[in-house]
Amino acid sequence: MCRARNRLQRHGFYERNAIEADASYRITICRLICPDCRKTVSILPTFLLPYFQHTMDFIIHILLAFWITRSSLCTRQLRRFYEKRAYG
Repeated sequence: MCRARNRLQRHGFYERNAIEADASYRITICRLICPDCRKTVSILPTFLLPYFQHTMDFIIHILLAFWITRSSLCTRQLRRFYEKRAYG
């Protein structure tokens, strides 16, 4: 963030939910800190999106299922929430 040429230092860990259609998992996420500006960064796995508990695969699956076949795999409110975020 500050364009410093230092290496980021490991700053800790936290747990995060990853929810799929039939299971939910607790995943440990690594946090890093910049020694110059003291800003922290989390390294997320590729299947998780920032600020979302559902996995990216699950979100794409429920949206495509509704758009193609009009079948609902989750609640109307959850599907509509993800539709608004996809269009935005």
